[in-house]
Amino acid sequence: MVLTRFFRPKWQHPNPEVRRQALIKLSWDNPDEHAVLCDLAVQDPAAEVRKAAVKRVSDLALLRRRLSEDGDAGVREVAGARYRQLLAGGTETADLQMRLEELAQCTDSVVLGYVARRGREPELRLAAIERLQSSAVLEEIAVHEAVPKLRQAAAQRLTEPAALERVLRQTRERDRKVARIVRDALERLQQEQAAAEKANAERRAVCEGLEQLADGGWHEGAAAERQRLENRWQAVTVPAPAELQQRYEAALARCRQLVAPPAPVAVPPVEPVAEAPTLDALVAALRDNAEPDPARLDELHAAVAEVREAAAEQQQQNIALLDAYLAAAARYLEHRQALEEAIAALEKTADDAAIRRLQGLIETIGWHSELPAPALLAGAASALTDARRRQEQLAERQQRRQAELRELLSALEASLGAGQLKESQRLLGKAQKLAEQLPGRERERLDRRLRRAAGRIRELQDWRRFATLPKQVELCEQMEALVDADLPPPELAARIHRLQEEWKATGGSASPEGKQLWERFHAAGEKAFDRCRGYFDEQAQRREANLQRRREILAQLERFAAEADWAKLELQALEAIRAQARSEWQAAMPVDRRESRPLEARFEPLMETITGHIRNKQQANRARKEELIRRAQALTTAEDPRAAAEEAKALQAEWKAVGYAQPNVDRRLWREFRSACDVIFARRDEARGEADQERQARIAEAEALCAAAEALAADQAIDLAEARAKFAELREQFQAVRPLPRER
Repeated sequence: MVLTRFFRPKWQHPNPEVRRQALIKLSWDNPDEHAVLCDLAVQDPAAEVRKAAVKRVSDLALLRRRLSEDGDAGVREVAGARYRQLLAGGTETADLQMRLEELAQCTDSVVLGYVARRGREPELRLAAIERLQSSAVLEEIAVHEAVPKLRQAAAQRLTEPAALERVLRQTRERDRKVARIVRDALERLQQEQAAAEKANAERRAVCEGLEQLADGGWHEGAAAERQRLENRWQAVTVPAPAELQQRYEAALARCRQLVAPPAPVAVPPVEPVAEAPTLDALVAALRDNAEPDPARLDELHAAVAEVREAAAEQQQQNIALLDAYLAAAARYLEHRQALEEAIAALEKTADDAAIRRLQGLIETIGWHSELPAPALLAGAASALTDARRRQEQLAERQQRRQAELRELLSALEASLGAGQLKESQRLLGKAQKLAEQLPGRERERLDRRLRRAAGRIRELQDWRRFATLPKQVELCEQMEALVDADLPPPELAARIHRLQEEWKATGGSASPEGKQLWERFHAAGEKAFDRCRGYFDEQAQRREANLQRRREILAQLERFAAEADWAKLELQALEAIRAQARSEWQAAMPVDRRESRPLEARFEPLMETITGHIRNKQQANRARKEELIRRAQALTTAEDPRAAAEEAKALQAEWKAVGYAQPNVDRRLWREFRSACDVIFARRDEARGEADQERQARIAEAEALCAAAEALAADQAIDLAEARAKFAELREQFQAVRPLPRER
């Protein structure tokens, strides 16, 4: 099998135009193919190829970098358009959370404005508005946006007084919430401006006071006056302008040079007087560490004796606790060595005597104090628990073995009753091994049943020997007759094999007579089979050659699977490789089944791997076509039928570039896609007529407003203030008539 004839993919072709055509077939929603698109968008030397790759990339971070880093202006322009489209949630279905995270890193005002106006989800547009700095875009959204929440968010972001006043004029009558937000913002700006002026006046007064204080030199009360002025400065919460901050710091530094305070006199520290530990302190120390120690016990005896008579009534509980601890600790120290020996003996053997000895020592020590027990005593209790648990586990194992042995004996007796010699011998050997693991009394009780079963097996062996000898003699004669039989090698070998199976059915050759007959039967079989050896040697060589051929096929497949770049291999190439490998594998027949079984265990997973990649590519094509269908169906209800028709043309081009999916679904997908496109183009044709009518109606409305404005300008009798008010109203109405043809 020659796998090297499958060349590298076309997107690696040296011709840029071939590369550009090849990448159109790559799917942006296939991870492997999308990685290829990203690589081409960044590293391909041809700008046209990079531009074509950028149009299909869905990696927002990569597009953001191409927007600023690519050396070709055309690539940067395409990257910017693609970036804005994907970020706003254009034709592809992108994850909203991913787009929100990318939007948080975007600083391009053009992109933010685009998403704020055209984002698919309200929460995405809201996030863009919250990061938008363009006053013009915010003003447009606050006035003309259809979603109230977004209008209000844009109005809250406005900070320029002129923009706020314009929005207030246009929304005063038709959007009271936005008008209230803008009005509150204007009032807040006025209040902040007034507060800033008041704060600056206060800060200038503080600076003047500090400068006068510094110029006057040192005098009584200068330090207090400086502190008072500092407090006045700190009390002003509005941030100070840079020039006032510098003026304040310079004046304050001059004042501090004049009023440096004298150095304080050092006072030597007073050494604390050590106090004797209290009963509470002794108990607390024992709760932290109650490990008995002879020297420590003597100190505790002395401390308790010293305070026993003078202790208050509420301290008697602590004294009782300490007395109990001292008594228990003394017993523990007395029996500590014996306790260590008992623990060591119990770890060696968990018999009843060792358990009783350790239990007695624990009871003799009798640690009933509320204070923590020593580590050795706690370890003794843990060892005692472990030993009892091991005894219980041992008893459970013995019970399971007894139950298993009883089941074996019952099966053995049933097998003997059915006359099954070999099965009875197997069960007897297994039961004897299991009986050796039981304690003496239980083993003695079950030994009687084992001896009876062994006697019955010997009887069955004797009976079987006399019953099978005539059959074995007959088989010997039949095998000897095959030595000179005129039969083809395959049929002769089949008869020899059949006689061998019949011999096995007689039960073997345990008796001396049976062994002699077996030697006779085996010698005749070997002599008869000599006539088949040449034929089978030839068949063995053929099987070995086929086996070697399969090894070569397997080695090529394994090397191919290890080195293949699955993302770059085309679907047709994978199907050709799979078909060729399967054909050559099946042609390498016959083979030795036992030798070929490990090879088949490696071959089939490799074929499954190739099949899996084929299915993945087919499924990716199907998913991509289903996505194109969803996008086309979404365009059937788009607000702009003409834009939808243009996008549908692009979708048709993408459909042609997508490879085939599973044969049973490809035709159905095409019918669904074509049906959606028919609806889109029908709506476009219908919208063209409606758009012409709407455009003529807007032109007529605008001409009427112009005529009204001209009439108002020509009216000499109207009051000027009234004329201005009416003209402002006409202008707002004229601004609302959009869009208008540029030539008009």
